[in-house]
Amino acid sequence: MNEDFLTFYKRWLKKAGEYNTCSLNDCFDKFVTLFILFNFQYNYLAKEDGIDKTDAYKATKYIKRHLNLKDFCENKIIKEESPKIIELIRDGTFYLKGEKIDAELVKKVSSSNPEEKTKGILEIIYFVRCNLFHGQKSFTEDQKRLLLPCIVILEEINNILFNSIKAKQ
Repeated sequence: MNEDFLTFYKRWLKKAGEYNTCSLNDCFDKFVTLFILFNFQYNYLAKEDGIDKTDAYKATKYIKRHLNLKDFCENKIIKEESPKIIELIRDGTFYLKGEKIDAELVKKVSSSNPEEKTKGILEIIYFVRCNLFHGQKSFTEDQKRLLLPCIVILEEINNILFNSIKAKQ
């Protein structure tokens, strides 16, 4: 981890910390800011490992090798927040990629297999990001119900990755 990495990370972490989650605007902004940090870290690690694949691959498949999957799935925050997202998908409050893929996501995140569960969580975070960046831009208070647990999970993933990168130095 070089000085440029640390400067970028700290600046974006500070920016994310300046948003509260009371307003919908701040929820959108905080999610995007935290995803930028996530993107920065998985691209940094991928470059170090010589991985030249798509962004979707790096965010949902490759990055798992830098997470202790069992510890990740047993993480208190992940265990508390992921069921909130699953319930919103299961009951049809939010659709991420269509009924079939959403049902697969629910199955993955509900799995006792750490590999499947982690993959499902990462895919949900990535699909939420894709919907925010590329999807129809509705802006309703109800979206906070999905964004808030995603924000908490992204904060935890960023902390885990940062500590993993730091430990390698």
